[in-house]
Amino acid sequence: MATTYAGACRMDMGAMAVDWQERIDFERLRADRQRKVRDALAKHNVDVLLCWRYENYRYLTSARNHEWPTFQPTWAAGIAREGDPFFWDMDRETIVANMPWVNGDDIIGELRIAETDGVAELWCREVREACNKRKVKPKRIAIDVLTVPMMKALAKEFPEAELVNGQQVVIEARMIKTPDEVRCLLMAYQITAAGMETARSLLRVPNMTESALLGEAYRVMYGHGSEWTQCTNIVCSGGSTYPYRRLTTDKIIHPGDAVIVDIGGRFNGYYGDFTRCFIAGEDARATRTQQDLYRKNYDALCRAQEALKIGNTTADVYKAVGEDCVWGGVLGHGIGIGPTELPKINRRSLVEPTALEPGMVFSIEPYTTDNRSDGIRLENNYVITETGATVLGPFPHDPKLLAAC
Repeated sequence: MATTYAGACRMDMGAMAVDWQERIDFERLRADRQRKVRDALAKHNVDVLLCWRYENYRYLTSARNHEWPTFQPTWAAGIAREGDPFFWDMDRETIVANMPWVNGDDIIGELRIAETDGVAELWCREVREACNKRKVKPKRIAIDVLTVPMMKALAKEFPEAELVNGQQVVIEARMIKTPDEVRCLLMAYQITAAGMETARSLLRVPNMTESALLGEAYRVMYGHGSEWTQCTNIVCSGGSTYPYRRLTTDKIIHPGDAVIVDIGGRFNGYYGDFTRCFIAGEDARATRTQQDLYRKNYDALCRAQEALKIGNTTADVYKAVGEDCVWGGVLGHGIGIGPTELPKINRRSLVEPTALEPGMVFSIEPYTTDNRSDGIRLENNYVITETGATVLGPFPHDPKLLAAC
C-alpha cells in the first residue's frame, strides 16, 4: 500500500477483494483507529472513554447497526487504555458470526436507551462491571454525550471519577485520517459521483420534481452499495437557490433553472459529500449572472485548494476564500466517519485557528449569490498531502456555466 497520502489519493480502485492489488486493509484500518483513540486517551489523561454517538461507536468497534435518522442515546461503546472495546448491541449473534476479531464477552448486552433514570443506572452498573473486569479504576471518564439521567447515574456509580468531554477526545483521534481511511473516502466519493452523474443526465430533460431527481440519485448510490446518506441531501432549483434552501421539495424543475445538487453516499462508514450546480434543459443557456456567479465560486474553490497546505491554518483558508463567498458563516468542515467533523472552517476559525496537517480531509463549499434571485454552490473534498491538497475525484463542471473546466 502507498505510504503517502498522495499515493492513497491516486489509487482508483474497486470495492471487491482481489489478489492482484492491495486495496483497503480493513484489519489495519481497525487497528489504526483504536491506536489513535488510545493515543488521545493518553494525551488527555483519560482512563475510560464512553461513546453514544453512532459514528464514534462504529469508529471504536467497526460494528454496523440499524440507524435512526435522528440522534438517540442508543448505541454505546467503551474503551480503556488497554484491552478491546466493550459495547452494547442488539445484534450480538450477527456480530459473533461475522466479526471473528470480536470477543462475544465484550458485547455486554442489548441496546440501552438511556433516557430514563432506571436504564441509565443499569447501564452505569454495567460500565462499572466492564471496568472491574479490565482491572480499571477510572479517575477520569470521558463521555461524548451526557443526558441528565446518565450524569446522575455516573456520579453515583463512579463518585471518585471526574467526567470530561469525550467528544473532544475521540474527535481528535478521528481528525487525522490514515491512508486506508482516505481510500474509504475515495470509494464514498465514487459512489456519490455515480448519483451525481444520474442527476446531471436527468436534468437534460427538465420538468421533473426536485424530489424525483433526488430519488433517482439515491437509487443509484444505494445500487452501488451506499450504506446511508450524509444528510437529507439537497436538490434546490430556480428561486430556491437564493436564499439557499437546504432541503428538497416537490417543486418542479423548469428549463433554465440553476439546480444545486448536494449529495453524499457512504462506504464502510465513511461519507462522500460534494456539490455541483447545473442548468436544467439540454437546450437552455445560462444567464450572464449565473455564469459570473459560477466563475466566482469556482475561483473560490481554487483559492481554498491553494491555501490547504502544511504551514497554513484553517483561518488562512477562510481568509483566502473571502467572506463574500461564505453562506451562514460556514465555509467547510472535516469529513470522515462523520459527515461533518473537525477541523471546521468557519468564522470561528479566525479566532481559534487549527494548524493543517497531512491526513486532514476537508469538504469545502463556497456559496455565491447576487442577493436577488440566483445562488451558486460548489463543493469539493480535499486531502492534505505531504505536498499540498489533492481533490478527491474532480467531478466535471457544467460547460454552460464554466467552459473548459
